[in-house]
Amino acid sequence: AIEKLIDQKRPWSAINVASRGIPNSPSGKEENLLESTLLLSILHAAIAQEPNPSEILPHTLFGIKKILDYLFNIDAPLDNLTTLVFAYFPLLQHHHEPLALSYALGVNPDLFVDLVRHMRKKKQNLNNSNSSLDLQPIHAWQILYKWHGFPGRRKDGTLDESMMKTWIKQVRLKLSKFDLIDEGDFFIGQAFRNIPVDPKDIWPPEPIRDLIESLRSNHLDNGILIGCINSRGPTSILDGGTEERKLAEQYKKDSLTVQARWPRTFRILRRIANLYTKEAHRENQEAQIYQDLD
Repeated sequence: AIEKLIDQKRPWSAINVASRGIPNSPSGKEENLLESTLLLSILHAAIAQEPNPSEILPHTLFGIKKILDYLFNIDAPLDNLTTLVFAYFPLLQHHHEPLALSYALGVNPDLFVDLVRHMRKKKQNLNNSNSSLDLQPIHAWQILYKWHGFPGRRKDGTLDESMMKTWIKQVRLKLSKFDLIDEGDFFIGQAFRNIPVDPKDIWPPEPIRDLIESLRSNHLDNGILIGCINSRGPTSILDGGTEERKLAEQYKKDSLTVQARWPRTFRILRRIANLYTKEAHRENQEAQIYQDLD
């Protein structure tokens, strides 16, 4: 049925059909090899063709992301997937980040550098002839700002310290040539919030603390702070700041643990703790006002 839809030049309908047949977890590699070829051909065909409005159903965009994530999980070529993610980004920008993009940014420093340059496209005097990406500056910014991965991220979500150090060294060196190192540091700092706690249940883990102290970058520090605050997500006015107080205490606790060896990290964590303390106070006042009106 899928091949027939492609022959009929209806790849968008093929996406809807194909996504319903994707299992929740990948199985045998031999079976997946043929299946991945078919799925990739569907995505390439669809993006090259203007869709009929009747083919874009409510679940179509979910289906595109489902196919992309499935292809990533069965080890389809990462470069191919990344190209498709960027091609579909205008459609997927308000959906959860595809796994391939999250991973690719953390292992490919050139990709990160290209996005930072595209974000400042006017400053860099970029055009499609001297870049491998075809993105609007706002889309490049959205990808960097919403990145759920981090430098040196393994596929299992853990941190590869050696890869992370090499990635950051290469990124900063390349961005320095374009006078964009401050912008890069900010988004690197934001991404650090996605790194898991260390074996002692302290965040940020020791390799990141060492990096913070050695780089001494205010833009990196500010990125870390903004990343932490933005990762909080929506809260309920009715809890009176309970969750914010818990977060403030955790950041204070971690700051005291790292204070002696990592003073710059200590100051970042204290700034975050203070912001959450203020937010808890504000939400407590709003909750009291709400209760008085009830």
